[in-house]
Amino acid sequence: MSRHLSILLVSVSVPLRLCGFIPLLPVLLLLPPAHAQSVTGAIVGVIKDPPGAVVPDSSVLAKNAATGAEAATETDESGFYRLLNLLPGEYVLEIQIAGFRKMTTTAQRVSTGDILRLDGAPVGAGD
Repeated sequence: MSRHLSILLVSVSVPLRLCGFIPLLPVLLLLPPAHAQSVTGAIVGVIKDPPGAVVPDSSVLAKNAATGAEAATETDESGFYRLLNLLPGEYVLEIQIAGFRKMTTTAQRVSTGDILRLDGAPVGAGD
């Protein structure tokens, strides 16, 4: 008979332990979410033509100067582009707009957590 009694005590003690946790639940729900630390950076910007109008559908290429890794995107209808999840390093941007020469920037350093803003405009007519 003592064997049945010990099983009953074990099954009752588990819910009793949980009762001690329940008052902490509202406190845990109020805590801000934990975010993982970012190990990448980004380059964003707006591409405009020489008169200053935004240029949609322009090609933007970021090339890591050390590794040669490339990330490419196109500008949206507002001329805005985003190159996300870039590993830290120096990047050269190549911007191509139809009817203009390709524009190339000098190497720009992207560090962990950086959001580098690089706006651009082509300088002359293309070939």
